[in-house]
Amino acid sequence: MTIAHHSAPDPGHGSYQRVVNVSWPLRDENGPHARNIPDQPTHPRIEARLVFETDGETVVTGVAVRKHGRHICVNVHDPRLQVGYVWLDQNDVQFT
Repeated sequence: MTIAHHSAPDPGHGSYQRVVNVSWPLRDENGPHARNIPDQPTHPRIEARLVFETDGETVVTGVAVRKHGRHICVNVHDPRLQVGYVWLDQNDVQFT
């Protein structure tokens, strides 16, 4: 799989944005979640495709910290994220 790098508008505007391609691994009567999924013993480097609600698609680097089925929790740094962890479908993550 190849993830193309796209230019995104400058994220320095100070607003958090929703990631629209979030892919939670579990769901129950309270909604989507990732409770009780342990960290992986190693955290491989990744490139992740994030699609922000306002700014659109961008690719960021980080590490994969959890996996459940086809869902991967990545730790990435982007000023548009309120927290540095995002669950994504495996198609949006490339191991480097």
